[in-house]
Amino acid sequence: MHPEPDKQYEEVKVEKVDGDREKGWHMELSSGFSFWCPSDSPVEPKSGMTARMYGKGIGSPVRGLYLDDQKVY
Repeated sequence: MHPEPDKQYEEVKVEKVDGDREKGWHMELSSGFSFWCPSDSPVEPKSGMTARMYGKGIGSPVRGLYLDDQKVY
């Protein structure tokens, strides 16, 4: 489940993924930005997934990441 009532998030599609379970994954997002998914993620990112990132926006730390409604951190 997503943290409620936290409304500071952005949802984007994962366009491309490069990496592996050993080193982690580099995700290219539909927003034009890229984001790193750690190797200890319980969810392996794949193209087409929805990424929900919690934070204040560009330049601010991301305090939560969900992939297809599954919590990464």
